[in-house]
Parts: sequence; C-alpha cells; structure tokens
Amino acid sequence: MSFKKNYFYSVLYQIMLTIIPFITTPYLARVLGASGVGIYAYNLATVSYFVMFGKLGYSNFGTRKIAQVREDRACLVQTFWDIYCSQITCFLIAGIGYFSYCFLFPIENKRVALCFGLLVISGLFDIDWFFFGIEKFKLTILRNTIVKIATTIAIFLFVKSPEHVWIFAIVYSFGTLLSTMVLWMGIKNYISFAKPNLKEIPKLIGQSSVLFVPILAMSVYRTFDKIMLGNMSNIEEVGYYENAEKVIYLLLGFVAALGRIMMPRMANLEVSQKAEEGRKTIRKSMRFIMLLTSIFSFGIAGIADTFVPLFFGEDFLATAVLMKYLAITIMVIAWANVIRTQYIIPKSKDIINIISLSTGAIINLVLNFILIPQMGALGAVIGTIFAEVSVVLVQCIFVKKDLEIIGYLKDSILFVIFGLCMFIVVSQIGKHSSWGWITLGLQILAGAVVYIGLLFAILRKDIKQLINL
Repeated sequence: MSFKKNYFYSVLYQIMLTIIPFITTPYLARVLGASGVGIYAYNLATVSYFVMFGKLGYSNFGTRKIAQVREDRACLVQTFWDIYCSQITCFLIAGIGYFSYCFLFPIENKRVALCFGLLVISGLFDIDWFFFGIEKFKLTILRNTIVKIATTIAIFLFVKSPEHVWIFAIVYSFGTLLSTMVLWMGIKNYISFAKPNLKEIPKLIGQSSVLFVPILAMSVYRTFDKIMLGNMSNIEEVGYYENAEKVIYLLLGFVAALGRIMMPRMANLEVSQKAEEGRKTIRKSMRFIMLLTSIFSFGIAGIADTFVPLFFGEDFLATAVLMKYLAITIMVIAWANVIRTQYIIPKSKDIINIISLSTGAIINLVLNFILIPQMGALGAVIGTIFAEVSVVLVQCIFVKKDLEIIGYLKDSILFVIFGLCMFIVVSQIGKHSSWGWITLGLQILAGAVVYIGLLFAILRKDIKQLINL
C-alpha cells in the first residue's frame, strides 16, 4: 500500500480517535466528576507501567526488525515467532507482578485496579508491531475503529454514576483486549508457524530493552506525573490534569500517525542504503508537521477559556489554564517525534534516544518534586514543558552534523508567526464574546481564516510542496 493511502487511513483513524473523546470525555467528566476521573486516571497510570514493562521496547524494536527483514519470507517468519515468544515472556512476568500488586498491597479502589488488569493480559496478544513493520496499516486501523466505536457505545450504556468507575475500567480494558486478539485472524495471510529459537529469546529481550529505557524515561512525564499528583496533591488535581493532557495528546495523535507510518519506511531505506532520500524525506516531514502543529498549538491555547467549561463542565475550569500551558509542548513534541521516528530509531542510534529522554525524565522528576506540593497540576505541567524542551535540545545537539537543524528552524519560523497572529485574533474574540458554542464556532472559523489567509498570501507557491510527502 502506498504512503498516501497509509497516511490517509492513519489520519482517518486519528480523526475518529479525536471525535470519540469529544463525545465520551464531557459525558465522563459530568457522570464521574473530578474525583471519578482522577480515580481512573491514577489507576490507569499505574497499570500502564506494568504494560510498559511487558511491551519492553517491542513496539519500536519489533517494527524495525520486521521492516528490515520483510523481503525475506523465511527470515520474516522466524523473526516474528522469536520476537513474539520473547514478548510473551515479558508479559507473563508483568502479569504476575501486577496481580501481586493488586492482591498483596493495601491499595484503594482495588476493584478498579483489578479491572484494568485486562490491559496486561491484552499485551499477550498484541502484534501491532508486525503489521506496522510490513506497512499493512489498513487492517490494524479498521480493527481499532470497530472496537473503539463498540467501546464508546458500551460507555454510554453502562457508565451512569460516579460509582461506575470500575465499569468504565472493564469496558476500556476489554476493548483493548478484543482489539489485540482480532489481529490474529489475519496473521495467517502473512505468516506460517515456525518453531521459535529459544536461544534467541534472551538476546531479543536484551536488544528490545535498549528501546525500553527511553520509553520508561518518557513515561515519567507522560504517566508518572499523575501518580505523583495523586500522592503529593489530591485526586481532583489529577482529574484536571488528565483532561487537559487528554486534549493535547488527542491532537498529537496526528503527529504519531505520521511517525508510525514513516518509521518502518525509513528503516527499510536505511537497509537499502538510501541515506540522501531519507534526509530529504525528514525535511519534508518536518515542514508538514510544523505547519500542522502550529495550528494545533496556538489554536487550542486561543480557545481554551471558551472550550473547557462547554466541553468538561464548570467543575473543570482549572483545566483551561493547564491546556494553555500544555499547548506549548505540541510543536516541541512533534519536532522530537520526527527526529526520533525517522532518524534515531531507523538508524539504530538508540543511545541518543536514551540520553535525550532520560534527561527529560530527570528534569521532570526534580521539577515535580519541587512544584507539585505548592502548585498542584500546574506544577506538573511546568515540569512537562521543561522536560519536552530538554529532550529536543539534546536530540538536536547529537544529530546536528547529520540533519539540517538550522534549516528546520528557518522553515518553522513562518508557521510560528502565522500561529501567533491566529492566537491573538481567536483569544480576543473569546474575551469579548459570551455566547457559548456560538463563540467557540466563531473562534474556530476566524482562526482558520487568519491562518489559511496568511498561508496563501505568503507561501502560495510552496503549499503543494508543504503537503506532499
């Protein structure tokens, strides 16, 4: 399947992922309240660490390995079974660890924690990395689309009060389990059975663990901050932070969609020794993603004060300030994602990934310990901003000799200017209007007119090149 078709399916799926939370998030915010949202966010953050250990670095490692050997059928089959058996080993250990935590420790909301245990079990069946490696995105995306829609319907049918947090946990977790199992129905079209080479399992676990270190580091400021908030502040602050972060990461899903598609392609180019083509592709990707995320970043900051009370309810007014600050990270994370998924991982320069993300994790931990007790969720947001910026800076220092960092910056300046102009107009409309959804609609319309107008006025000749990857 061509790149454009892959990206089309990936973006279509991301649009669905954006629409569904627009339906479920305000419903859950009102039905569960800040405390209920905080409870599921805290427990979801906890189980995520066990799932992360089970996955180790297989999402990226498996995709890269499969992309490198996909032209050799026999090697592809053997590689799949060797990687999958090593993944099962890790998830069995993770499962024992998680359920021991649930039963042996005096944790609050134990029923919710046990329901989320289905997420650990689902990891035993997760083979997304194989289909990403052979660039068969349509199957995984269609599967996830059907399951997400079914999960959304189940939430509205069964989650009716703050006491139903455990029901939400079951619906969420069972949907994930089902989506991983469905993929096995299509695996026979690409893979036959081969006896795993048991001697390879320790070796593969070791190789994959190299990619686990940066994932663990990243989780400190993507997941562990909620655990710290729950313990160092209160569960309501977790709820405010969860909803602010949810909006930001929904938008960043469009960035992840590009990285998910480009990573196996760049790994294959690396094996084929097409370095120059790879560098040109990275610059094109950077221009496109900076155009996209400048709209997201300045747009969400401009509408935050209008959007939050309409979407989450009056109980979540504190979320608006958090969203404005977190919006800063959208362009920063996008920049880092392009370099990581299209250069660092395909070229197996894993040490750069480890150093950059570990730096971010350390900075985030230190700032969280200092700021969360005094500032609550806002302290966690500030820690995240500094962490994300530090990751990008470290990456750029390491890759500046091989990539056109200055060129990327020059390409991005105009998009930042366009975004600032859009932000000023959008935020002023919000300050001087109080018509609820009408105001929000006017802000979005005005923002689109300003940004697109500037884009066509200044970069008219380059628009086709900007969107042509």
